[in-house]
Amino acid sequence: MIEMTARASHRKEGDQTMSKRSFWLAAAGLLLLGYTVVHYIHGAFLYRGYDDFYLLMELIRKWLATGEFRTDYVYFYPPFFYLLNVPLAKLSNAAGALVMVLLNQALLVACFGLLARAMTPRPSRRLWIWLLLPLALNFRPLLYLCSMAKIELLQTTLLVAGLVAIQRNRSWLAGALAAFAGTLKPVPLLMVLYFVWKRDWRAVMGWVVAFAAIFVVSSTAFGAGAVWSYFYHAAWLSD
Repeated sequence: MIEMTARASHRKEGDQTMSKRSFWLAAAGLLLLGYTVVHYIHGAFLYRGYDDFYLLMELIRKWLATGEFRTDYVYFYPPFFYLLNVPLAKLSNAAGALVMVLLNQALLVACFGLLARAMTPRPSRRLWIWLLLPLALNFRPLLYLCSMAKIELLQTTLLVAGLVAIQRNRSWLAGALAAFAGTLKPVPLLMVLYFVWKRDWRAVMGWVVAFAAIFVVSSTAFGAGAVWSYFYHAAWLSD
């Protein structure tokens, strides 16, 4: 009888300890959730550093009106990126920036989902998503990319999708996505060197075909000389 009473007492104490732990874990989780929501809204929506985006829109509008395309300044985007942004340039600056910010939110979700699929084991994938999501949503540089209507999130999503493609033995698609990302900003074009090093010729072929197709489209709009001139300045005049 005494032993049964002692066991019941220990069980009750254990339940109380577990209840306290659950309470404090829930409180910490709610605190982190509240901070993450406030930090995310401020960083991804309220910063509004649109100066670079507005400048890009003005350059595209000038090209549409006069045919002038700047190739002598490396920080401007490649020709194909101008073509992709023509629909935004036909909107007002505020409307175009809003569309880009909302697109970046969707890309952030897509990139995070693809990264979780590529990098985490299947049985614990959901747990890893919940663990890593607060880190992603509290990473200030990432939120600034959203809020400043930058293109880097699209590039990152394309490269992460390429990683998933490699894991699924679709290396040709990975090469094509790397080339596409490199036509938004040139650095990802160097991925072809990695494919060559790995002797992944299907990825190299996908890269070559995609880059050639985008080069033809860009040359049709701007002329081959303007396209080559951009990449020349991007490679040699980056200072």
